[in-house]
Amino acid sequence: MSALGSGCALFNPGSAVERITAERPFLPPLQSERNVIDLEVYYVDRVVGDPTIGDGLWGAVNQAAGPLSTHAKLRSEGIQYGVAPSSAPPALQSLISRGFGASSTRVTEMRPVPLINGSSAPVLVGALPPTCTIPSSGKRNAMTVQQGQCMFQVAAERLQEGWVRVAFLPQVHHGSQRVRPVATDQKWENQNGQQVESFYEQEFSLDLNTGEYVVIGMVDERPASLGHLFFRRGDAESRFQRVMIVRLAGMQSMRPQRNDRGTF
Repeated sequence: MSALGSGCALFNPGSAVERITAERPFLPPLQSERNVIDLEVYYVDRVVGDPTIGDGLWGAVNQAAGPLSTHAKLRSEGIQYGVAPSSAPPALQSLISRGFGASSTRVTEMRPVPLINGSSAPVLVGALPPTCTIPSSGKRNAMTVQQGQCMFQVAAERLQEGWVRVAFLPQVHHGSQRVRPVATDQKWENQNGQQVESFYEQEFSLDLNTGEYVVIGMVDERPASLGHLFFRRGDAESRFQRVMIVRLAGMQSMRPQRNDRGTF
């Protein structure tokens, strides 16, 4: 399924990302406050086989968060995730804190991702080789793409003070940048971008408290899978393997400022 399918909804009906983004008012009041949800995205690259991204890490996070059926679907495609509390376990703390900067065996990078409550944005996981094959998934056949990038379309919704629902939709953006028709919440618009392949069956969502972490990575025993594509570039010869960590850093309110000066 592609984001350029029929209809005027960017996400499938019933999609967690679609449900969150659909709740935004059509014309929000000018003077109302807007909650901004602050996420921190950590990219941790380690040499394949490094024990710091192995069983010790996955045993330290809660892999029972969310429906078991969702975990089963993800694992069948080579993806796994777990949740860690704000007081992160030592395996996760050391993975983040000791890896900043680049070396021959480790790289850690952090990017802030602010999201207005009820909105979504693509978050890059990693770039693919110039020509790469997306493995078959469910009813989708394998396909070869050029200039591909693995993304999660991430949506966030404030539930109550300190609690946010975050949804993750795996996508592959590919092809040349050009003007394409894109479905927004209200209409189709022409925007510059790549083609988008969305993997709705592998979408998942979680309710997070402030400071909690989501750890997302690949399942080692599924080499020809979507997870291998996302976290090892689909390259069996790749030296590095990536783990993505998302932290709910907090929430803040923005009050729009009115400019009363006239224009002459």
